[in-house]
Amino acid sequence: MGRFRLEPVDPDRYWQELVPAWRDSWPPEVYMDFERLQSGARRAAAERLDASRGGQPLEELWRAMDGERQVALFSGGQREHATYKMGHAQVHPEYRCQGIYGAIVRLVIAYTADLGFDRIVSDHSPNNNAVLIPKLRAGFVITGLDVIPAFGTSVVLTYFHDPAHRAAFGFRVGEATLTSDLIRSGFGGMSLLREQFAEAADEQDR
Repeated sequence: MGRFRLEPVDPDRYWQELVPAWRDSWPPEVYMDFERLQSGARRAAAERLDASRGGQPLEELWRAMDGERQVALFSGGQREHATYKMGHAQVHPEYRCQGIYGAIVRLVIAYTADLGFDRIVSDHSPNNNAVLIPKLRAGFVITGLDVIPAFGTSVVLTYFHDPAHRAAFGFRVGEATLTSDLIRSGFGGMSLLREQFAEAADEQDR
């Protein structure tokens, strides 16, 4: 991060102090807090579900500092077994357009690769070019469009650490990336596809 220093932040301070302090620089988007609507029974059920997962998933909260001045906040954590979800992120208005968010994205890519995650996922407003562009440049791809009742429409982005997973995604969206490894590991209709490829190759040879 160059001259910027990263600091871990505990959850209470991150969500109750640091994020609210910058709330006035967020765009005027409409969100809904579903936890406030949750009944005691539903909350208890959710807590039982969390407890049943066994062990604590990785959850992280960070801030970037320029000397003693806070310039960025970002969070992330483990989803499922090998998926890392990039969560809330914000750069102070006076420090935007200086490559800070792009540096955070590159740091998270390297970091999650070292930890052994298969992929990184995130979701963003379709008009949030300040986030979408750096991530697409860093190798994220658009893998979905979701309408989340609490937050609105979101573009879903994924970064594939595993080249085979990236190749499989490419094939699904029309790229000619059906590698030998993918063909060998395929099942279900893959046997029919192998036969069709072999038949086409024989016809071409004739």
